[in-house]
Amino acid sequence: MSSYSLLTRKLLKNKGDSLAFAFWLNVFSTVLLGILSFGEKEKIALGPRGWGLVLVSSLVFAVTALMFTRARKLIEASVISVFSRTNSFWALLLGVLVLGERVTIFKVLGIGLIVSGLLLVILKKRKFVLPKGAWLVLVANFIYTSGSILDKYMVNNLVPTVKYYFLVLFLSLGWMLLFIPNRLSRIKKEIKLQKWGLVVAGLLIGLYSFFSIQSLYWGEISKVASVRGLSVLLTVWAGVVFLKERDGLLKKMIAAVLCVVGVYFLSLS
Repeated sequence: MSSYSLLTRKLLKNKGDSLAFAFWLNVFSTVLLGILSFGEKEKIALGPRGWGLVLVSSLVFAVTALMFTRARKLIEASVISVFSRTNSFWALLLGVLVLGERVTIFKVLGIGLIVSGLLLVILKKRKFVLPKGAWLVLVANFIYTSGSILDKYMVNNLVPTVKYYFLVLFLSLGWMLLFIPNRLSRIKKEIKLQKWGLVVAGLLIGLYSFFSIQSLYWGEISKVASVRGLSVLLTVWAGVVFLKERDGLLKKMIAAVLCVVGVYFLSLS
């Protein structure tokens, strides 16, 4: 996830169309998952209700993908990596309320540390100030985590994991086209601008999606979301080294450490 985040930020920072970029990311991710899905022997056998749920999941994916990619254009990779850890809070809350997962002292401590790291990043002159585009990450994280509950239900009960996510990504391309004004010209322009960088970023997010849906099949929502957060320290460090994101460096590093320790506590629950 760190490599994808850094590459996307680098490609979009001073140029590019985030909506068209998100569409192409999904195209290449879909192709990769389509290839990987051939390894699953189970067939897809869904009724009208099952296909309806797949459509809902694809809509959730399309909306959050567009929001996350827009946020990566607006916010430093090191900052967005910390903000993205709010998914652990939503995962814990939704996992308990919807799936009946247990609340433990380790989960509470873990979430507390992650939230503390987030607050530290937005603290400026004794005031909490959200950076431009931060609300995109916060809202997208809630929507994405809510959708993860549906994903977990689908892969545990109705559809083979990789084939399911391939369907979700493939159908989400249609939703994305609906949300992009002047879609054809913008999509053509973006692939000419970004070229192979866009292909690599798409394949990286495709690999992330592959391992993510596999982990969701085996683990609790709250634990899976927290393990994904382990990349935050690496992303902050790489953002400083490769993208020169040195503003508020000490706060970013402390926040990243708090997030990693929080993830460790969540892993103990």
